[in-house]
Amino acid sequence: MATATVHTSAKYKKKILWFWQSNSTNIHDEKEKQQQWKRYSDFENDHIEEAYQRKEKKVPLNDYVINFEYRMQQHKNGNQMAIKREEIDFSQCVREERFLYPVRATSAKSFEKEYDKSDFISQWRRKEHKKTEFDNEHGPNNENRATAELAAQEEGRLINKEFDAQRMAEQLRSCKHDKEIGQCVARLYSASSFLSELVNSTLRNDDMSKLDTLGPFCWLLDHRLGWNEGGWDCHVYRGMTLTDEMIEEYKQAIGQNIIWPAFTSTTLNRQVAEFYCANTLFIIDIQAGQFWRR
Repeated sequence: MATATVHTSAKYKKKILWFWQSNSTNIHDEKEKQQQWKRYSDFENDHIEEAYQRKEKKVPLNDYVINFEYRMQQHKNGNQMAIKREEIDFSQCVREERFLYPVRATSAKSFEKEYDKSDFISQWRRKEHKKTEFDNEHGPNNENRATAELAAQEEGRLINKEFDAQRMAEQLRSCKHDKEIGQCVARLYSASSFLSELVNSTLRNDDMSKLDTLGPFCWLLDHRLGWNEGGWDCHVYRGMTLTDEMIEEYKQAIGQNIIWPAFTSTTLNRQVAEFYCANTLFIIDIQAGQFWRR
């Protein structure tokens, strides 16, 4: 994930976050309680912080200029918004939107007796006619990495997120080996940007119109997340809001493999999952060396 951090001690980290005021064009508005602040994406945040550390007075960003002297974001059309910089404890950095995604867990494919990839990823593999597992020496990862790089740029262009897309492409381009590629796609997916929401929306809806662009990225990420390489057992947690009917379907599926159609965020912190849990808490046991998926 493209972020800037300040290490205050060996055991304590703070993360630098930049925000822009979304509900006012008056940069001198002192009514903090009425102000609404939005975070820049991780890639924008990194770009701004790098310029700030270089002690630059201004830095361009998309259609804006970030003015550090006056702490404002200036648009080329004349609009301007206040900005602010904060240091936040890593433990407070929770991707709230990741735990608020609706998860379709009641479709027939959610309760398969045998594991298979999502329809979207499986369809892409059939179309490409390539082997489905990594080959550490001669695998297709570099080719898929290049395709994912171009796809990120294209998808970013379609939704006016060229800056984030370009930073993603640069990071993918710097990867040469399987392990680097796997780690990179995981970081890009984990970053606060348009990509994770787009990927999961595509997978949940089996949007085959995105097959050529998002297919390679989804496949690379699927394989990267498929193994617990940490060498230790753990529990992860996910809170959800389920109807009585959904809960009953899960009860009926006891003993079967449960497959969620999209990449579903979990946390090692049970309290975090419970905070976003309306009526259902999933406790997922992951064993060292175990093969698992979404």
